Amino acid sequence: MIADEAFALVPSSGFVIAACTARVAVIALGGTGGWWQLAGVRGRHPDEAVDGVRSVWRVLVRFALVTPLGSLFDQRASTWGLQANAMTKPSWFQSLQLQALHPLPALRVIAFVDRVLFPAMKRAGFELTALRRLTLGIGFSGLSWVVVGAMQVVPDGGHAFSIAWQVRLDALSTLGEVLVSATGLEFAYSQAPQAMQGVRLSFWLRSVTIGHVWVLVVNAGVQNNAVTGFVGPTGLGVTVFPRFFFAGFAFVAALVFGLGARSYCAVDHCRKASGARRVRASRGAGAGVVDPGGRMPDHSPMTSEERTKKNYERRPYPRTEINLLVEKDTSLPASRWMQAVGRPGRPAPKRVLVAGCATGVEAFILRRRWPTAEIVAVDFSPRSIAVARKLQRTVVTGKPITFLVADLTDGNLARSVGGEFDLITCHGVLSYIPDPVRVMKNLAPCLRADGALYLGVNGEAHPATRLRSWLAGFGFAVDELRDERRLRELLGLWDALNDDGSGELATMSASYLGGDVCGAHFNNWPLARWRAEANAAGWEIAGTDILPLALHLTIERKDYRPLYPAGAGELAARLDHARPAGFHRIMLRRASAGGMDLVFTAAPEQRLRWTGLYGVTIGAAAGRSAVKAVLRCPMFHVRVEWTLTPAQAASLRAWVAAGISDEGQLAPWRRTQAGREMLWVWVGLGAVAVDPAAASRGRE
Repeated sequence: MIADEAFALVPSSGFVIAACTARVAVIALGGTGGWWQLAGVRGRHPDEAVDGVRSVWRVLVRFALVTPLGSLFDQRASTWGLQANAMTKPSWFQSLQLQALHPLPALRVIAFVDRVLFPAMKRAGFELTALRRLTLGIGFSGLSWVVVGAMQVVPDGGHAFSIAWQVRLDALSTLGEVLVSATGLEFAYSQAPQAMQGVRLSFWLRSVTIGHVWVLVVNAGVQNNAVTGFVGPTGLGVTVFPRFFFAGFAFVAALVFGLGARSYCAVDHCRKASGARRVRASRGAGAGVVDPGGRMPDHSPMTSEERTKKNYERRPYPRTEINLLVEKDTSLPASRWMQAVGRPGRPAPKRVLVAGCATGVEAFILRRRWPTAEIVAVDFSPRSIAVARKLQRTVVTGKPITFLVADLTDGNLARSVGGEFDLITCHGVLSYIPDPVRVMKNLAPCLRADGALYLGVNGEAHPATRLRSWLAGFGFAVDELRDERRLRELLGLWDALNDDGSGELATMSASYLGGDVCGAHFNNWPLARWRAEANAAGWEIAGTDILPLALHLTIERKDYRPLYPAGAGELAARLDHARPAGFHRIMLRRASAGGMDLVFTAAPEQRLRWTGLYGVTIGAAAGRSAVKAVLRCPMFHVRVEWTLTPAQAASLRAWVAAGISDEGQLAPWRRTQAGREMLWVWVGLGAVAVDPAAASRGRE
């Protein structure tokens, strides 16, 4: 029936137009019906085959908007040639010889976009993905045809016009061609499973063919009396009007294509052939196995970094209730603790780097805490950065935050974001990166010598560790969020059986589930493992938010003595081993392993900072009798009493008042085992910290 209606156009439009119209109608209507039928064949055919066909239909819609490729570019040999005939040119030059000059601007434009345009836009925080390049290419093509139409007005008016203007215009048209043609072929291959790549390429070429047919339809339509009657009063003429019509067509296609690209999640199948042997080997060795860190074997040709980026490009997190999350301010530890443990005795940070900012919640929280600080926030997801920039206009006021697209695994990170940061925060990021050591090494050059790095990372008791293996037992693939409905059913059962403080997982957003339940990679590690990773990158633990609470449990009966004299990093790791945490909040400083430990035999004597986290009440001294001192920390709800000698009490008063111990001021504690243990406990509680200058000497 469709073919019959289309071929009825033959007498008025010609066989070519009618035949191609029939083919387009069959593809469009048949494809729509095929899309709806795909859901019914899942289960009878492998998921990979069904997903491959579905991916073809999804990208076919985008290809339909690339028809300007054929309707604009290939008219250089026809429309441009006809226009050149009416232009002034040397007697020896023929209009169609312009095609011989085309490779010259093409080579220059390719070098320009590759060496200048793309790097400049990436530095500006705008990564030109394949779909964005296609959008810009279609737009530049439309712009070139606006100029073509404007140029046609001159000879139509009887005025001389040099052909040199067409030579100059060729560069603009070539820019659009380079962005569309090369990117389109790359996109066609990358979006297809290996078995479907030929099919998808054929659709790409078919979209070009449809563009050619569109030229025939428009040119035939211009000869219609109704069209000529409409065009006549505009003063454009039937030769100029099609130029502007094609330009408008390209602009509309670019707009629709760009809007559609925002919801399209691109993948990369180009590695599959080269990685097939590795994938088969990994399947044979560990199919269905979940390691203790909660990771599934990697069966995908994409790397885990690429799959993680794909997830956050598709589902930026968080997207809802941003104002509420910023107002609650619960994701990051208290600024006072970060400063006291990480940067004791230092003023509020002037420069802060948020490493892995997602949609900007942590950056907005820090802006509220430090209104005058310069804050730079980076993330590897261009879409997340775009969301953060948009939210900044409504969520926070005051000094703007600089949001940049940057990859934390890039060795040139410091060059991209700058240096001399007083504080770097990296919350909920390294748990999903396969090589956190590399990231921590890249962050080191960004920091001042007396700066600190805050890490928020998953612990051994993170709920996802058990949850992912439990989901895998139901045959659910947890390396990527594919079947959200099925996942929520299983999570509803999990919520009913567990009360582990992780909340109602079944009600969480898809962006949360895609990253924290069905992510591509998880590092759910005990603190000892995280410390080893940090040490390998040249960092040492200055403190954790759980250490004061855990150590406080051991003080009353002095149960801590088997742990003495372990440094803060080792002490925190040992306590976490006995009582695993689900999440670690860690302050790191640049120092070698053990470089910030309290050492009583050091020469010269270590200087200790009174961090200010604890208030201290010192009783009055009466002769040689003991003096009671009470330390209170409202933040941790910790209260401890100590018995001091009169010499210790006098020294402590001076020490607290100055904020840092002077030479010889620690002598009353260094003389006895009880005194040394007292200082050691105070360091673990966070009341006292080894001065960063001492840590620097230890690193040297």
